[in-house]
Amino acid sequence: MVGNNIPVFFIRDAIKFPDLIHAVKEEPDRAFPQAQSAHDNFWDFILLTPESMHMIIWVMSDHAIPRSFRFMESFGVHTFRFVNAKDASTFVKFLWKPKLGLQSVLWNEAVKINGADPDFHRRDLWNAIQSGNYPEWELQVQLFDQQFADEFEFDVLDPTKIIPKEILAPIPVGRLVLDRMPDNLFAETEQVAFMTQNAPPGIDFSNDPLLQGRNFSYLDTQLKRLGSPNFTHIPINAPKCPFAISSKTATWRCAIRSAGRTIDPIPTGSGRGNRLQRALGASPKRRKVRRLDCGQKASPITIAKHGSSSSVRRLANSSISLPCSHSNSVR
Repeated sequence: MVGNNIPVFFIRDAIKFPDLIHAVKEEPDRAFPQAQSAHDNFWDFILLTPESMHMIIWVMSDHAIPRSFRFMESFGVHTFRFVNAKDASTFVKFLWKPKLGLQSVLWNEAVKINGADPDFHRRDLWNAIQSGNYPEWELQVQLFDQQFADEFEFDVLDPTKIIPKEILAPIPVGRLVLDRMPDNLFAETEQVAFMTQNAPPGIDFSNDPLLQGRNFSYLDTQLKRLGSPNFTHIPINAPKCPFAISSKTATWRCAIRSAGRTIDPIPTGSGRGNRLQRALGASPKRRKVRRLDCGQKASPITIAKHGSSSSVRRLANSSISLPCSHSNSVR
């Protein structure tokens, strides 16, 4: 989930994404302003994109100048789906609410803080965690069905709109607590491959056109930013549960695997198949598991689930989101 501190987005058409990014970049003949979007290119884009006005209202409000990260809301923006074991789905929108409440600073205060300490927000978060004042957010969801979507006065999949909480009350379902810092920010933060299409079992995508566009663009971003389709081998991105890899080549190959057949399904008589079965505590007998379409996934990794249905459930219920093979399926 890509969490924004504003619940709506500038565009609803994914094809405008490059134009938005180009409009925010610095002027080509002077390379400034570097850290802000308030220049002619950006405002020209807004002028020609009427659906952006909702987000502009939020951007120009106090919501855009948080007192610190600890007082900042976060929104999934897009509409996703919860899917149960019977394939029944419910629309869901995700919201993170800070336990400390929402607080902002005035413009002149923000200018002074930035001039005195450009690292203010990062330092504030570090000091809070190191002193044991762990920042906490409550995860809330807005749930609605197809009938609600059909009867609502606008398209609920439009990311430039919100469903007011007065109409659809958010339901608290969990919490996020930041209780430690990374040991190495480059290895654990800069190399993280966050992608909207990394969806764990039970969460699926809606037909939101912008979400579908991001599902493509984020993979393309990681391939270029991290330099290889093997970015899932980087420790911070690698699965922590037993898995089998069907690819053996490509740049930045990190894992060393012994020779073996690289097909799907992996034969139960192969050494790798037997090792996977033993790791899962499963019998050599292969059971048929329902095929799940999981969209555009990240890398050529195939998950082979062998053995009893209980072992399959244990793996499927893991908190690790595992990428699928190029066939866009999980077995």
